[in-house]
Amino acid sequence: MENEILDDHHTDGIAVNYDLRKVLFKLINNSKFLGITYLFVASIYAILLLKQFVNSDFLGIFIGVMLAILLFLLYYVLFHFLNTAANKMKVALENEEQKDLDTALNNLRLYYKMKGIIIISILSLLVVVFAIFLFNN
Repeated sequence: MENEILDDHHTDGIAVNYDLRKVLFKLINNSKFLGITYLFVASIYAILLLKQFVNSDFLGIFIGVMLAILLFLLYYVLFHFLNTAANKMKVALENEEQKDLDTALNNLRLYYKMKGIIIISILSLLVVVFAIFLFNN
């Protein structure tokens, strides 16, 4: 049994029991919902960010637009990884294709990797801002 799981040349479809299949379909639905939520939140953040820079000079407006575009692209990349993972996982479960399941899990890996990089970047930025605030007072 263990050798069958570890064997890369196993061609009898994917080995997913009923309970795991139910969990994976829930994961697909939640991933799609979360991805759409990312796009919605990114749009709201971009609009609010642009609203802050409307009454600024040209440089302020330019910076605001660049930040809004960067923020939207960041959220779009997260949406893309989640949506691709959900679509590939659905195809893999319906057609019993191991290659599609591997692609789906790779996209989930990339999503979590990107999310981790974002969190580390935000925490680092907060530490720098806090240090600047502390030393200026």
